[in-house]
Amino acid sequence: MGIVAQLLERTRKEKMMNIGIPEIFLMMCIGLILLALFVAGVVLVIWLVRRSNKAVPDSVQAPGAPATALSLAQDRYARGEISREEYQQIVSDLSQK
Repeated sequence: MGIVAQLLERTRKEKMMNIGIPEIFLMMCIGLILLALFVAGVVLVIWLVRRSNKAVPDSVQAPGAPATALSLAQDRYARGEISREEYQQIVSDLSQK
């Protein structure tokens, strides 16, 4: 191998090892885009979880949770403590709020 070929081979290897400013900028941009996509995914998951928790109907209560006015009226009507008219009035009053 001649001297010229050795010099060409050496400069080719050096060029492969050197990373210039544009390449570094490109890698940083790609990294920022990937980071933004990851953060957006996490925010989306949190939003979906919070949204699904709000989809639980009001009539479904967790054990030990305080009773709602409507559930108290339903219980009183079921036990016969209030009449049908009183129950319907309570329901209509509560639905107006």
